[in-house]
Amino acid sequence: MNVIYRSKDEFVAQLSDFTSVDGATGFVAHLAALIAGADFKHSYDVTFKAWKKAFGQQQWRCMNLIDAKDQYWWHGTFEENHQTLNDLSRNLKSSLARESNQDVLYNALRILEWGDVYKGCVSYLLNKYESGQLTSSINDAVTILDGSDYDLNRFDQRDLRMDSGLTKVYSLASERSIIFDSRVAAALSLIAHRFYDKEQRKKLKKLRAFACGSSAGADKKRRTIRDKRVFSALLTPEKQAHFNLTTNWVLNSAVAEAQTMRGDLFKLWGVDNHQDLLRSVEASLFMVGSDITNG
Repeated sequence: MNVIYRSKDEFVAQLSDFTSVDGATGFVAHLAALIAGADFKHSYDVTFKAWKKAFGQQQWRCMNLIDAKDQYWWHGTFEENHQTLNDLSRNLKSSLARESNQDVLYNALRILEWGDVYKGCVSYLLNKYESGQLTSSINDAVTILDGSDYDLNRFDQRDLRMDSGLTKVYSLASERSIIFDSRVAAALSLIAHRFYDKEQRKKLKKLRAFACGSSAGADKKRRTIRDKRVFSALLTPEKQAHFNLTTNWVLNSAVAEAQTMRGDLFKLWGVDNHQDLLRSVEASLFMVGSDITNG
């Protein structure tokens, strides 16, 4: 993927240059304000059968991102999933530190089981395991995704693979990389759609900052607002490492800026540290991005 920047600082600076004519702050500062508790109202009809069965809800709605986190559900509440993810992360990191390829494989497969994703990523993990490269491959991927340089040449889907399953594995082996899927992508696109005007959104295309949907014929509820495409880029596996990395940059910068806005930010979100806050914001975006068709 051709890009016009080389590092986190360069990308964030260019993203924030797209300000509105009335001198509004850049996108990162806007996202930071949302993380600090500013209003962000959103709603959609619930179609996920397991969710409806568990809660009997017909519509999901939030007043801000903290409210969205409090209403998180993925086969369980946020608190239930947070404990599960902490356990999965701790076990994976331990096996990576011991360089035990067998334990790394087991823990990675457990993460895929939690995320209910298998296609493609299982065979990749097995191939890396059989060649004795599983531990080093995951460590190398995490190093790149946690870094500040734009260098994704190794993410060619053979040397290093990225998809909806492996983003979960890398994230739980990481300190700064989020789980990046079509829901998180859609949520950020919705926030950007509300923040930027029409002309700015056209200019943003060359920066390749936002994506919607995972294929041309699916995920309409994560690709369109009032029946119109939000951003043209699709979240294909070939592009997912790019969007995962740049989103890591944006969210980590926004979380840091939000901490300067609110000294009680951790308390506000009910967390103890930066990593837990990042995971909580990711959960909020996951819920917001489930359906953006209402705008």
